[in-house]
Amino acid sequence: MRSLSKAKLEAILKLLAKYVFARQVLFYEYNPKSKAEMRKVFNNVIVKGFQQDEAKIDDPAYIEDRKTYLTKIFEPFGKLQSIFVQKANSRKLNAPKTLLAFVCFEDPDTAAKVVEMMHEREVDCHKFYVVEALKKQELAKKVYGFKLAKKKCNLFVKGFPANTDQAMLKMFFEGLTHPGAIENMRLEMDKNEPNRAKYAFVCFTSPDLAS
Repeated sequence: MRSLSKAKLEAILKLLAKYVFARQVLFYEYNPKSKAEMRKVFNNVIVKGFQQDEAKIDDPAYIEDRKTYLTKIFEPFGKLQSIFVQKANSRKLNAPKTLLAFVCFEDPDTAAKVVEMMHEREVDCHKFYVVEALKKQELAKKVYGFKLAKKKCNLFVKGFPANTDQAMLKMFFEGLTHPGAIENMRLEMDKNEPNRAKYAFVCFTSPDLAS
């Protein structure tokens, strides 16, 4: 089947509109945004690190007080749709109790401005952590991507001399790259020979350095 050109298709549609539907049809160029560009638009942010008293975190009245506190901070940026404050869930054993907040702005531009201006900014001697509030699936995808990237930064090393210690190993790898290239490392010692390292895990600051 022969495909019609854009001009011919528009001409046919205009004739149909004029004689069949008796109305005028207008045509506009449609340039859809890419998925990446559309993902940049958000109006929800998550806020951590704000001033709080651990002894009062279980008190609903205190949570309401923190909501009022955050409203005074974020309302000057633009109209708010909602603020929700809750206890943060930590998987770490004996981790201190903390609060986090979800702040929803009416205008996505305002939310983007708040992230730009308030992230890692000190307010009342507390450093705020303010980023886009991701949905569970998006957050899981981001965490998975981060873990995947970190895997590419890690090396498993063995076969080095028995008397090698962590400082010597770090000096060797930084000599191949540059000072500060090692994010962290761990030596596993031989159970039968406590002074002998069996192997090591070396984590670089980027996958390029590890490769």
